[in-house]
Amino acid sequence: MVFCALLMTTLLGLAGLVLDGGMMLSWRRRAQSAADAAALAAIIDVFQGRLREDAVLTAIDYVHVRHQLPGATVEVNCPPTMGDYSTDMVGDDLYLEVIVTLDIDTFLIQILDGIDNKQKVVARAVAGMEPRGSGVGAIALDPRAIPGLAVDGGASLSVDNAVIINSRGSGYGAHGEYIDYGYKTYAATASNNSFFEAGYIQVHGGVDDPVNYRNIDPLKSSPLFTGASISPDPLASLPIPGTIPGDGADFTLWGVVSAGNGDVEILQPGIYENITINNGADVTFLPGIYILSPTLPNQGLAINGDPTIVAEGVMFYVTGSNYMVDGYAPGFNDLWDGALELNPNTGSLPATGPNEGSNVDFATVKINIGGGNVSFTPYDDPINPNHPFNGILFYQRRRSESAISLESTPEDNTRIDGLIYAKWGSLNLAGGGRYDGQFVVGSISIAGHSSISISGAGDKTGFAYKVFLIE
Repeated sequence: MVFCALLMTTLLGLAGLVLDGGMMLSWRRRAQSAADAAALAAIIDVFQGRLREDAVLTAIDYVHVRHQLPGATVEVNCPPTMGDYSTDMVGDDLYLEVIVTLDIDTFLIQILDGIDNKQKVVARAVAGMEPRGSGVGAIALDPRAIPGLAVDGGASLSVDNAVIINSRGSGYGAHGEYIDYGYKTYAATASNNSFFEAGYIQVHGGVDDPVNYRNIDPLKSSPLFTGASISPDPLASLPIPGTIPGDGADFTLWGVVSAGNGDVEILQPGIYENITINNGADVTFLPGIYILSPTLPNQGLAINGDPTIVAEGVMFYVTGSNYMVDGYAPGFNDLWDGALELNPNTGSLPATGPNEGSNVDFATVKINIGGGNVSFTPYDDPINPNHPFNGILFYQRRRSESAISLESTPEDNTRIDGLIYAKWGSLNLAGGGRYDGQFVVGSISIAGHSSISISGAGDKTGFAYKVFLIE
């Protein structure tokens, strides 16, 4: 008993090291998760042009409210005060530092001589942005899409760089924390033996299983960052084809084209109601802008089987049946849409223009290739390197919520390059293949035993901004 009494202080101190040390590690992890999310959210505010005071308030909200650390001290510095991106090193306000400090009351460790019962946990995060995000492979813009990205049925998705998902679905973060926006379905799913790998994955909501979201570099840690702010549409100011002088749009009406076995077609830029290409056809699209404006439902661009297609230096503008209306300039209704952001009060798309009406058919894109030789490369103005449509392959009218479907077998000699922009539409991928471009769409779905890889590092596809954690 005497011996135990003599050792009691030491034993309690050791117990304190274990219990209080574990508790502090847990609080440290929570603080780091909060600092990471706060830095990302604040740098997005800076990117969107908001005041620095707004960025500070956003960071504090992410720590105090969203990560439920109301007693934490939050320090925001832009540029950072230390590290490789500090004022002394780069002096650049494209980088922002968040420092989260928590005061922790310990239970037993203070029994040891010289140790205070008041301890501090400090976490630090630095986020940055690049004015031109050629490093973003895909952005799923629609917060209503739950999930915003779905990889299912044994499929895999590999993205060389970053992916941003705006979905407000609930789910888990990289550290197991639960993010709940009131929706039971996840913001991103990778289920049924599927996985998703990228250099950086930013999600507004949460995911189903963080284990299935891997870093494309196996030597690096998890790329998953959840609870982030909604990212803006990087192409919100992209003009409508045919509405600005010299944009290359052609208003020649070509009607309906159907090519099948043995048919040889050379198509010219202009306005088409429907283009259908089937097995055995040999079709060449001359460089330029092709406007798909249907007169009936389910018209647009349909490719099936094993044709031979050369479509190099082209952009398909996928619009509605009222692109051309008597008495109005071409694209009047499309132009009326503007950037077409969701109504902040209703969460729905705003009303149509005065000439729109309700009986509008939107063009569709359905590509299902089982063989042949197919090459699609994006618009590339040889005279104007700054042409607004350079690097774009498919541009869907913002109001259209139609799906763009791309499917090919892995062994196909198929090349589909360039940016695909469908602000509120879905992109459905199946089969296999590599896409050298970017996806800026409402949502993305990959199904079946697909193996899809995306590279968004092309020189002419650097439209989307990149926001990332650095330290």
